[in-house]
Amino acid sequence: MIIVAHVLLILLGATEILQADLLPDEKISLLPPVNFTIKVTGLAQVLLQWKPNPDQEQRNVNLEYQVKINAPKEDDYETRITESKCVTILHKGFSASVRTILQNDHSLL
Repeated sequence: MIIVAHVLLILLGATEILQADLLPDEKISLLPPVNFTIKVTGLAQVLLQWKPNPDQEQRNVNLEYQVKINAPKEDDYETRITESKCVTILHKGFSASVRTILQNDHSLL
């Protein structure tokens, strides 16, 4: 029974070390995208465009963008591309924002 307890403790310790190795060692500065534009392209249609920040560090991380639409019908989503189309009511006001985020990879590989 004591041997089984030691083996379980060793396996638990190995699991914790493996999970710690998967975490990034250094902090990454996320810079906001640049040249963010909102263009009305048609009746109730809006095109959002932006470019990645040229000063963003290019490490082994995957970046995404979180887009938040502030209109009568609010929306919040994540995307990898730097362009987004939106169909919404415009006569009651429209605003949007975009920010850089780290991609959420939930896999261990």
